[in-house]
Amino acid sequence: MVTFHWATAKLPDGRVYRVNGQHSSTVLAELNGGFPEGVYAHIDEYAVDGDNGLAVLFRQFDDRKSGRSAADVAFD
Repeated sequence: MVTFHWATAKLPDGRVYRVNGQHSSTVLAELNGGFPEGVYAHIDEYAVDGDNGLAVLFRQFDDRKSGRSAADVAFD
């Protein structure tokens, strides 16, 4: 396993969203709470001005060839 790269973004109203690391978190959840020995997580925390900033930040982590669709970065 490689080092996990997790990132969150905080909006001005205090809401916090995960913008990277969903797949590795899913893998960990399947390990029944165990964290693999010798594996690390690099965690970045960002602050954004609003939903548009959140979407732009989210797009920075994976290129267009990734599994993320337009619906993944759309907000209501």
